[in-house]
Amino acid sequence: MLWSFQITTSLWFGYELVTKLAHNNFDILQRFFAGVPIGFFTLAWMNFVLSSRRTLNQYISYIPFAIQLISSFVLHRQNSSKRLSLSIKFSLLQLVTLLAFGFFYVILMYISMLQNNLYTKGAGYGDLPFHLNIISSFACGCNNKRSSIYDVHSSFFAGENLAYPFIPNFFTGMLMATGRASLSAALFFPSAFIILSFFYGQYSLCYKFTNDHLACLISVFLFVNLGGLGWVRWITDKNRGYGDWLHNWGKNQYEYWFHPLFHIIVPQRASLWSFPLCYWTIYSLILGIEKNNLKLMFLAGILTGLTPLVQVHSYVSMAQWAISYCIITFGLPLLFNYKKYSLQRFKRQFLLWLVFAITANILAAPQ
Repeated sequence: MLWSFQITTSLWFGYELVTKLAHNNFDILQRFFAGVPIGFFTLAWMNFVLSSRRTLNQYISYIPFAIQLISSFVLHRQNSSKRLSLSIKFSLLQLVTLLAFGFFYVILMYISMLQNNLYTKGAGYGDLPFHLNIISSFACGCNNKRSSIYDVHSSFFAGENLAYPFIPNFFTGMLMATGRASLSAALFFPSAFIILSFFYGQYSLCYKFTNDHLACLISVFLFVNLGGLGWVRWITDKNRGYGDWLHNWGKNQYEYWFHPLFHIIVPQRASLWSFPLCYWTIYSLILGIEKNNLKLMFLAGILTGLTPLVQVHSYVSMAQWAISYCIITFGLPLLFNYKKYSLQRFKRQFLLWLVFAITANILAAPQ
């Protein structure tokens, strides 16, 4: 059961770190869910570095576990002295939306990640075996013992290095190798927290733009149905426990249906793990510029810097988004209103973006 303590400590560390940087600019749930990917990937990277020249096993994991635990305690002491707000006020519509869709996402993740150690949903016919190859290579296969930090071999092309962002799969394999987690537990529990982080980040970003909980409900509902209403077949199909929901529609009816949840979110996709990083990066950048807050820009840099070996597309997209947002909030006002742009304001804006860029690229460069 060591894996459960690893996950718990990661969640605590992520929460305390985000709390340290965001303070009351994030509510308590935002601080927790924004910290989920940070805590997980920090633990993954520490174990990855320590296992670069030795077998990935339970003894390796004690040092990263202790570092996160001690760091969490220290950060907690510092945060407690600031008496940050721990309250959150839900409207009825917000509460219903968060509970209903949060429950839906967790159930979706459960039935998609080797339910009963056997069944999958979504694009599990091809993607999950691919990811399981990489996961098992870290847990007990060719990558369980490496000769150098990036000596990561492909588990499906003999003699070739792995050319794929591997940190999400390493984290799952790490829980198996060091925490004695079963395959299904190592897949489901981290993914459940990640998808809730993604969901609350999506909701928070929508509310930031609209200031309307009804709009947030509509946005979540639209995302779930971007591929159409084919998922309702699960309600009417007597064999719903065994179909893939993409090709096999039951009763000898075979179609092809692309859907963001079942192609992009599950199973064990890099996109699932990168979505929270992207949402919380954008949210932190917007607040950081609005509130002229260096710590929020530093937080955005950390989130962006973790993306390259989670999903390189996300790193590129965050770079594109940040550059565009910098031009809109800094470049264009400076260009067209330079007479009203004070030197002090210029220095502060420049420093904000410099902190973000340096943090993100220092973390990303080694990857």
